[in-house]
Amino acid sequence: MIKSAIQSFVLQVFPASCKACGVDLVKDEKILCFACEIDLPKTGFEVHPTNNDLIRKFDGLVPIESATSLYHFQSKGHVQHLIHGLKYGNQPQIGKHLGTYYAKKLLSSAFMKGIDAIIPIPLHYRKLLKRGYNQAEEVADGIALMTGVPVYNKVVKRAAHQRSQTSIGRGDRFDRMASSYKLGKQFLDSKHVLLVDDVVTTGATIEAVAKLLIEKYDVKVSVVSIAVRID
Repeated sequence: MIKSAIQSFVLQVFPASCKACGVDLVKDEKILCFACEIDLPKTGFEVHPTNNDLIRKFDGLVPIESATSLYHFQSKGHVQHLIHGLKYGNQPQIGKHLGTYYAKKLLSSAFMKGIDAIIPIPLHYRKLLKRGYNQAEEVADGIALMTGVPVYNKVVKRAAHQRSQTSIGRGDRFDRMASSYKLGKQFLDSKHVLLVDDVVTTGATIEAVAKLLIEKYDVKVSVVSIAVRID
């Protein structure tokens, strides 16, 4: 009771703010204000998971069964602010919230049908130690909480640390990514796995991890991200 009273007092003095637009949250709002829940640019890809701009990023490169993303990523927009808070603002709760929120849509659209395992894109241990959490794993945990599909967070590991790759092209980015991921301690065999990431830009990271899993374990691969950048 004392802890609850303290938390209530703190929220009255320092009200929580929307992680997308920054306005003060009111009763029953969590992470996002109601306006942002409605207005953030949703893709709707979960309704057509085999025919959308995300899955087309992998055409002719790696066989992806289905792919979807919650939001369109726009530079300097509210989605970018939301993702920035998740990745760099020490706010892992954003990932868990968005994972559970999107999982409800995925379940209603039957996107999760046949998925056996959830695999978050891993971070290099140095970045994990610095950040304190893997944002993709937080999203994956939220999806798992709602769907009951287990998270396998030790199937793939990040073996090499790369600097920011936002300034290089897709081909060069894939060349770097292909040598950056290795198999971890957990084993998969002919499962349908769901790769989870925070943002998909070129798709090179997903491509590299998907190829590794398909070649080694003969799995089917689907993809979910919180945001996708379509240029």
